[in-house]
Amino acid sequence: VTLQGDMALSYVRARGSLADSSNLKRMERQRLYVKELVGKLSEKVKTDEYFLRELFNGVSSYITSDCTVNQIIRLSEGWEELTDWELKTIDGEAIVGDEFMEFYPNEEALKELVLDSFYVPLDE
Repeated sequence: VTLQGDMALSYVRARGSLADSSNLKRMERQRLYVKELVGKLSEKVKTDEYFLRELFNGVSSYITSDCTVNQIIRLSEGWEELTDWELKTIDGEAIVGDEFMEFYPNEEALKELVLDSFYVPLDE
């Protein structure tokens, strides 16, 4: 199934109108959408060398950046080669609070994620 426009927006935003209305489920749908989007973009970039420039020019009125299109293109060089990427999540528990759903991260899992993502040991 290919979602476009309002259908895609509803898919990644919907929460309250679904049977399982938790934010965690919405975030799972967002991760799936981004993963599939990156795959489709990678395919397009490999077959059309001007695609990224056309894409950035097309969305320029919707974004704010102090980078030029050429700078953004240079920053994105090589991204289509990424095959082993994953969006990181933190284990935890969603609980119904007084007004909203509340998320409580597993402190040990959070610490492990931060260390795995950002810690680089110094050579002795």
